[in-house]
Amino acid sequence: MFDDNVITRRDLLGRAALATGGLIGAKLIAGPGGALASTLPAAPGTNETIASLLPTAEECREGVQRMVHFGPRLTGSPSHNHYIAWLEHQFKKNGCTMLPRDDYPVDYWHVKGKTPCSLKVLSGAAPQTIPITSYYPRSGQTGPKGVTGPLVYLGAGPVPSIEPGSPLTLTEAVELYEGTMTNWISGAVAGAKGSLKGSIVMLDLPLPLPLTAGAFLPLVTYYYPPEDLPNVPTESYKRLWLAGGSGLEQLKEAGAIGVVFGFDASPEAMDGQYLPFSGSGPELPAVNVDRVTASKIRTLAGENPTATLTLHAVSDNVTTPSIVAVLPGDGSTDEVMVVNTHTDGQNFVEENGGVAQTFLARYFHKLPKGKRLKRTIVFSAVTGHMANNLPQTQGFIDDHPDIIEKTVAAITLEHFGTTEWLDPVSGYAEDSLYEAAGCWCSTTEMVVPLIACLPEHEADKTAVLRGPVALGIGGAFFTAGIPAIGYLTGPNYLVQIAPNGCIDKLNADYYARQVAWFADLLTRYDEMSAEELKKGDSEVF
Repeated sequence: MFDDNVITRRDLLGRAALATGGLIGAKLIAGPGGALASTLPAAPGTNETIASLLPTAEECREGVQRMVHFGPRLTGSPSHNHYIAWLEHQFKKNGCTMLPRDDYPVDYWHVKGKTPCSLKVLSGAAPQTIPITSYYPRSGQTGPKGVTGPLVYLGAGPVPSIEPGSPLTLTEAVELYEGTMTNWISGAVAGAKGSLKGSIVMLDLPLPLPLTAGAFLPLVTYYYPPEDLPNVPTESYKRLWLAGGSGLEQLKEAGAIGVVFGFDASPEAMDGQYLPFSGSGPELPAVNVDRVTASKIRTLAGENPTATLTLHAVSDNVTTPSIVAVLPGDGSTDEVMVVNTHTDGQNFVEENGGVAQTFLARYFHKLPKGKRLKRTIVFSAVTGHMANNLPQTQGFIDDHPDIIEKTVAAITLEHFGTTEWLDPVSGYAEDSLYEAAGCWCSTTEMVVPLIACLPEHEADKTAVLRGPVALGIGGAFFTAGIPAIGYLTGPNYLVQIAPNGCIDKLNADYYARQVAWFADLLTRYDEMSAEELKKGDSEVF
């Protein structure tokens, strides 16, 4: 039941449809089957002086490149700590006060040596060393000498029944994959010729999953540009980050001493992939290989050779901080808007939200008197997305109840400036200047300015999404009942460790437009009352 002060989703979308201003034709999806025509207002004008406070594309490239120079910022690593210290300096330089750090203990798992991963085939017709460039993070550790045993090929896992245009959501598809693989591995282990005890086992995974962007359609409220919406159901969404290795527990129980997972990915796409990026397995060393390397290993395994698998890694007990920066409003209210991201990651995209936060801090700090926001902005940069069992955004909420009590809106920013790279059999290559983006939004009045902003800032291939589930680290705000947005993209190279940090795949012009988009959005939300921000369909987020 809704009282007189709550509007339904259909009412809300109708409000967007009736908004006046710049007339831009669009379609709003009111659930999977419905549609409403709308005209959307143009963004409020800004004069040239204010607009000049926003970062240029070149400034965005320089800021992201500075982050990349620290190296892969795995949770608790020296590179991660250096980047956090740099962020703190940038926040202070741009008018923010830093709150005391929130430190968490973490097991910093990392590989050692110039060649930490390899597979040496010691017998058979072609003894050789096979370099391995992708490992299963936080799996078992072999030490520099590796583990030795017979190399056994277990087979290829079946592809889950996911057809183009399937109505499965992303979460349902991943759950289907996990269930399918669990059952298959159980049968394969039971049917293996001889015991797997003491063996190095290789199996092929049906990854990446054969998904399309249609997996998001059940959650779509609005898509920009609307004329491209009919193409969404058939656009490829095969993404390596969606699922990592599966079956370590079962294979360890069967007595395996090491595992090689084969992925259906090119060497270029697979090189350095940090998969699975936030999970952990039992103490069983495992590595991931591309389709070319997998084919070579399968051939060698047919001769039943002895092999040595090396995954030289160590674990250090360290602490890792989440940080909070406070940029005061004009003093007319004690209300707060939170801008949230995380700090750990592998390359230019994962995670560059902190760089965007510093640009937003600069912009709002330097606004002329009379143009500043009424509300205080709190920049939360949490740790632990690339680790296991750390609270991430929920930790910020739990550690700062005084801030949360005053928070009227929260925006989580992840993965700006990404281009789309696909990996068909013909070769890994850029397919679009824009990776598909999801912007989860509470179905309250918040969604109206959000939709209005998309054409103004040319946020191509962006879907405004609703619950009941949300990807990324922003979900804790929805659960806490705070009107919220969670923005992110998920390119194929999302968690890929590369010498250049994948900086060649950055769209700096789009990054700058995204910063301007969220500066605009925060300004619009500052003009809305707390009651307006909350008003809406409380059953969908």
